[in-house]
Amino acid sequence: MNEKKPEQELYVHVKKPSELRRNILECSQDVLTSMQNLDKIQQVRKQKVELMNKLKVQVGEINLLASKLAEHLPDYHFAPKDGKQVKLEPKKKTVQKKVQEKKTGSSKSVDVKSALQNVKGKLKKLA
Repeated sequence: MNEKKPEQELYVHVKKPSELRRNILECSQDVLTSMQNLDKIQQVRKQKVELMNKLKVQVGEINLLASKLAEHLPDYHFAPKDGKQVKLEPKKKTVQKKVQEKKTGSSKSVDVKSALQNVKGKLKKLA
């Protein structure tokens, strides 16, 4: 009784198909760019966590060494002579910047880059 009819193909007329295609490709390009930015943010966050952990360990070591030093030093309180207080000027420290080598991107970022280049190429063909 209930016979299944084969599905009929349905065609819809699209006005200005090249403009629609261009809009879709531009949106794809925006999505891929956002994915690249997200990947960079995740890498920075990961580096931040690693550096914070290293800093925590180093601060712990410094506190341990400072307490050991305080144990070995004699107790002595300095009294100012003639009621004058001597002010010491802080010395300027030079900070050395470390140059970090850029790590090669993960395969995920490589895929995103190639997809982005592919979309850009298609956009140029449409223009």
